[in-house]
Amino acid sequence: MDRQKVLRQAQSLLDKGETDAAIGLLRQYLKKYGNDIQANALIGRAYERIGALSLAEEHLAVSLAADDSQYDVAMELIDVRMRLRKFEEALPVAERLYRFHPNDDVLRVRLESIRENVERPAVGWERDENKPKVDIEFTGE
Repeated sequence: MDRQKVLRQAQSLLDKGETDAAIGLLRQYLKKYGNDIQANALIGRAYERIGALSLAEEHLAVSLAADDSQYDVAMELIDVRMRLRKFEEALPVAERLYRFHPNDDVLRVRLESIRENVERPAVGWERDENKPKVDIEFTGE
């Protein structure tokens, strides 16, 4: 299989809206070359289009793990994880990307949204072990 030919053909199929055909082609290719960065990114995008978010997340994560400098793949992975409500997994990806792109307003808003959805550990009075043992009543005297 000629890598460039397969990737061009898959991209062409995606551009034409023939997502299922692109997925079939890429799945066949990835059986032999499972660690291909571009192929994993393409099939991740294709799965996202058809709503197979778990598969999209899996392939986008493989692609990003192989080359973490891919801005588009990182943004897509963040988006997929947010849609899957996996905010804890999206947070480190978004924080790392934001360190390299601090002026990206879209990324900043996504990062703030993720942080709002990640449950923060209670460390103050709201934790039971930190509550006072005695109730104090003020009488105003």
